[in-house]
Amino acid sequence: MKMWHGIIKTTSATYLAATDEESNQAAHMIDAVREGAMVGILLAPGLTAAKPVLAAEEIATIDTATVRFTQSSVSQTRRTGENINDVVAELRGPGGDALAASFKPIRIFERGGALFTLDNRRLLIFSQAGREAPFVWATPREIAKDAWKFTATPDQAGGWFVRVKW
Repeated sequence: MKMWHGIIKTTSATYLAATDEESNQAAHMIDAVREGAMVGILLAPGLTAAKPVLAAEEIATIDTATVRFTQSSVSQTRRTGENINDVVAELRGPGGDALAASFKPIRIFERGGALFTLDNRRLLIFSQAGREAPFVWATPREIAKDAWKFTATPDQAGGWFVRVKW
């Protein structure tokens, strides 16, 4: 079974386990995540299993430090015309929780034992704001459709860094 990097938090709990008894259960749950039956399961390094996880309608968030960028760069301006620095400031300020809840979740996927996003600018915004990001698992179709985004270079340490185009 592949080890995941990170911990999932929902509005109601944090899910992870440290006992070997849950290993078989975790393997079935990971398959369910990939098939879209659950939102997600992640294991912190050194842990072997996760507890029964998230119903599809639950909101899940992930520590942005556990997700890599697929793109080498992002624009400083969102499609809405807003500057990302302004959005980061709003997320940090009063009303930040409501604003965070209005964002579409980032789509993540696993490749080579690491987690990546298809939504690089949103990942950067949440990371800079010091917030966990809402997420969903990307479908194979979404990953294929957005394959043009896979431009992160080796000097970006496999997607740990992204350049902001000013």
